[in-house]
Amino acid sequence: MGSLTRLGGVVDDLREGRSGSVTIGTFDSAAQSWLPYVAQGLQRDFPEVVLELSLDELGTAGQASPTRRDIEVTNESTDDAGSERPGYSRLVLSEEGYCVVAPTGHELLERYDGPVPMAALAEVPMVDNDFHHTGCSRIIANACRAAGFTQRFAARSDDHHTALAFVAGGIGVTILPDLAVPDAMPGVESRPLVNPTPRRRIVVHVRDGAASAPPVGRAVELLQEAAAQSAGRRTAS
Repeated sequence: MGSLTRLGGVVDDLREGRSGSVTIGTFDSAAQSWLPYVAQGLQRDFPEVVLELSLDELGTAGQASPTRRDIEVTNESTDDAGSERPGYSRLVLSEEGYCVVAPTGHELLERYDGPVPMAALAEVPMVDNDFHHTGCSRIIANACRAAGFTQRFAARSDDHHTALAFVAGGIGVTILPDLAVPDAMPGVESRPLVNPTPRRRIVVHVRDGAASAPPVGRAVELLQEAAAQSAGRRTAS
């Protein structure tokens, strides 16, 4: 009985934002771009709540995490209707396109001042930034097939930071979603991709048992604000 009483007290504290944690699973570019803003907001509004962040590049909107986190941020193709996850509510955060990122002075950058057609990448050495074949890499592979070719890789990595370093070193070009494209990085430049235009949807899944906790609700609001700010910066540029 004493254990149940203590557990009840922990739940009450979390609901009131007095203690506890908010667990979020996400992927690297969202963690880097959005989660600092979320952490700042939670620290300001719920100073006793701990944000626990897990990076899960292998997770997609249709695959449940082995642990039941309060919040899961995932991506999916905009061609898909979007899958629901049992025990979670689903909310769309944003939709975005993809860019080719190339070494500064690369022939693609000289040939195209604006968007680059996918078919122009057919014979260009590429750097894979996601060799686990997650949702993001499938979106890219489908766009390449639609343009009539299969990517020819010169190097492969499982994260976009290493891939960008390879690009800056002149190894090849890589394809990244807008959120992962750096605003400025020495040695690389980017162009949006068209014909076809690959796109992804970023969604948040909120665990039903945690949705009523104020810190969790606030974290979702902060994610929405961060996503809107990113979209605003892309529009302005």
